[in-house]
Amino acid sequence: MNLQSITAKVKPRLGWEALDLGFRMVQHHWRDLYTLWFGITLPIFILGVLLFHNHLLWFLIAFWWIKPLFDTSLLNYISQALFDQRPGFKQSIQQFPSYAFKQWFAALTWRRFSLTRPMDLAVSQLENLSGNSRSRRLGTLHAFNAGACSWLTLLFLFFHLLFYVNLLLLVVWLTPDIYLQQLGDDVIDWLWSSESISGQIIQATLIYLLLGFFSPFHMLGGFSIYINQRTILEAWDIELVFRQLAQRINKQQHKTRRRNRVQLLCVPVLCLMMITLSESQAVISENQPVTSENQTAISENQPVTSENKELKQEQQKNLTKQQAKQQINDILDNEPFRRHQQQSQVTFDFDWDWNSNDQKQESSDFNILSFFKSLATIAEWLLWLVVIFIVFWLIVKLTDLKHFFRFGKKKTIKQNQPDLLFGLDMRADSLPKHPEKNSWQLWQKGQHRQALSLLLKATIVQLIEHCHCDFEAGDTELECAALVRRRAPKNCSAYFDELIQIWRLYAYGHQLPKPEKVEHLCNSWPSLFSDSRFNQTVSMESSVASNNSGAAT
Repeated sequence: MNLQSITAKVKPRLGWEALDLGFRMVQHHWRDLYTLWFGITLPIFILGVLLFHNHLLWFLIAFWWIKPLFDTSLLNYISQALFDQRPGFKQSIQQFPSYAFKQWFAALTWRRFSLTRPMDLAVSQLENLSGNSRSRRLGTLHAFNAGACSWLTLLFLFFHLLFYVNLLLLVVWLTPDIYLQQLGDDVIDWLWSSESISGQIIQATLIYLLLGFFSPFHMLGGFSIYINQRTILEAWDIELVFRQLAQRINKQQHKTRRRNRVQLLCVPVLCLMMITLSESQAVISENQPVTSENQTAISENQPVTSENKELKQEQQKNLTKQQAKQQINDILDNEPFRRHQQQSQVTFDFDWDWNSNDQKQESSDFNILSFFKSLATIAEWLLWLVVIFIVFWLIVKLTDLKHFFRFGKKKTIKQNQPDLLFGLDMRADSLPKHPEKNSWQLWQKGQHRQALSLLLKATIVQLIEHCHCDFEAGDTELECAALVRRRAPKNCSAYFDELIQIWRLYAYGHQLPKPEKVEHLCNSWPSLFSDSRFNQTVSMESSVASNNSGAAT
């Protein structure tokens, strides 16, 4: 049974609201329900009319008596259709012997006249319970809202009689007057006489149609009450909400994992881009001066011919040492061997010399060029800092190292006290001075729920104030108990576990605890949760913990 696939809205309802839900299910599935019921019963009815046409009254009584066996087919269909698993007609017919004859003897004898039969049938057919276990289960289900099912059975019994009489009167009313005059006073004899086969066939057909029309409403009304009882006892609506929350959290976690994977893949890509950009810039800077020198050398050597080269070689052979040195010095003084160094210095000269405009224009061009070069270097350094910051931020975010970079910030312990916690008002101003005495007085007056809720509320308020148990508004009883085990002393957590167990059995299972347990909880509450005793207990626990840690070190 998958609650997430249920097709109806699950919530606690009153008995008459549950009946309304059952009737709406009949409206939604009427074709399949009536096809299934008439498909199973119509061959049996036709065969019985043909075989027992002289004793149709006894046949109708027998047919009505075994009607619970036919109702099991409706229950089998709606129990699967409610969870979005509609069985086909052929499948239902094939499975009919397997579920129709479960506990058939009891269903046709002492359980036949039970007013809650449509609700009780689900326990024996769907839950497969029998004997003492079935009796205990029915006792739990009949604790409340069972009266609606009894009134449903009585109401449909009245509808059967009312519609039967009205339909007979309608047949008589639609009969032409000629035939009525011929029959005269024998109309009643014609309808009720055992010798009148046509009148008995008309009555049998009317009764069969009435049983077939009201059976889906009767069975699905009882089944909806059964579903409503289980919703209240087992908290199906709360379970559905928690499952939806779990699905939503899982989807968010899946999205964050995918996002983290993408970010992890982006880190090496960024590193590779940085390395390739730096290498390409270095190659470009090295190749630019070489290409310019090569271009100048090629441009100078272009006018040189082969004849000039031979003349130069002959002249070089006839040179003396001094002439060779002189020629070498001349070559070294010329380009490309001669080095030119230019030094610039920014000065503010307010003595304008209008005669040297050319020199100042050259110096201003050089200053603008140097300014843009320095601006480019600054921009490059800023880009590198941005890239380093992005890489560092990704590493910190992905590796969860945020706690290494929190300098001097201590988390302030904030006591989180919700206004409502699993339906209880948690405001401290609504508590009396002595909650344990008031709760025991309420218990003696018979107000059990108010007594347990007051004691539980007072205990939770004390745990929040003294043990810093930060409960949240959506926490369940078991989550609160787990938090108390981590934060509170052992004797307080044991007391809270016992109180939570009693509260859950009474609030959800409707099992009343023994008065001795409640009295023991009320009497032991001041020794644990009064302000002075509670502070002493907490201080003793903390000192023992510090001594243990010192011994361990």
